[in-house]
Amino acid sequence: MPQPNFHFGEVRNGIPEGIELSNLESENEHNHFPEELAEERGDNVLRRGSRFPYHEDGTDEDYEEYFYYRYTSEVVQSGVRLNDEGEDDEFNTLARDTMEFILLGDGRFIYESSTDIGPGNALEVLFGEIPDYESDMSITTSILRDYYDDHDQIGEVTVGGIDATGVGSSGTDLRRAVVEAGRISDKITFNTGTDREANLKESTLIDEFVSLGEVSQITVTNSGENNKELSDNNWVSFYYPEALEPRARSRLIYKRVKPILDVVNPV
Repeated sequence: MPQPNFHFGEVRNGIPEGIELSNLESENEHNHFPEELAEERGDNVLRRGSRFPYHEDGTDEDYEEYFYYRYTSEVVQSGVRLNDEGEDDEFNTLARDTMEFILLGDGRFIYESSTDIGPGNALEVLFGEIPDYESDMSITTSILRDYYDDHDQIGEVTVGGIDATGVGSSGTDLRRAVVEAGRISDKITFNTGTDREANLKESTLIDEFVSLGEVSQITVTNSGENNKELSDNNWVSFYYPEALEPRARSRLIYKRVKPILDVVNPV
């Protein structure tokens, strides 16, 4: 099963006037690659467009209205190989890259991390041009700490930057031990490994590290729910079955990522 990283963004001035989420599905049919969006690059034509569009109409109380599709594009990748004389020979080749993308009615969006394409490419297919947008929204250490506090079962947490303020001689032995560990280490990772029944929340020591430090990554392993990872590199990650049809796939991404988006960038 794939485990992509998802990020957040927002079209700064909202969805352009005249564009309705309900119309995007019919305008972006399966395997639709608009001819006007083709780009010439040397002797190659880079094809790009949409696959598997789905419009959630918002009538289900668990989901607000959104438009989902998989942005798909050919990309040019460069490399070096040896020619017949044994010398370096630079070359270009065409490859395919994809990105899951969800656009909400308020202009916020969720997008999959990708090497060669970005949210601006996906927005251009939908709007006909690249709008003014923000795509580097932060998952702060305070958000990660609150996430740790709000969940019952934690499988991994990484903590650094231990704050010794107020933990002098009056602090407990446990707190002083945490501060001492923080002085001689950059970051400390606690991990339950393959034991899905183990829970870091059962450790008072780890609670103290989280309380005094800066949380940079956390994995939630609540019973009955696939692992979900959050990072201060501003992504949310989780496994999902590759064969899911568009409605189920988009709803799963929405339910796993949208609550974090609402904290990072509330409307």
